[in-house]
Amino acid sequence: MTNLKTLGEELLAIGRLIGLVTKVDGNIGVNTAWFGQPTIELGSANKRLGALVEFTRVSFGADRQGSPTGLSKSRVASDSRFGES
Repeated sequence: MTNLKTLGEELLAIGRLIGLVTKVDGNIGVNTAWFGQPTIELGSANKRLGALVEFTRVSFGADRQGSPTGLSKSRVASDSRFGES
């Protein structure tokens, strides 16, 4: 098994968005229950939109001046609309 941290921020963010990867108190893990109910996990991605914003940030550099998204990580983390951060 590979160390999940070696997958890169983009893959981890997508994994969190679809519910396959978890992040609790900075610890990254695999949601093994996901394989028993993938459609339910995929259907609840709307509860993990913070991961989509994180994917956008790490992919397109939203922390940079003049970023395409205009969303900084700290702004997303403080906004409850984005769910899990």
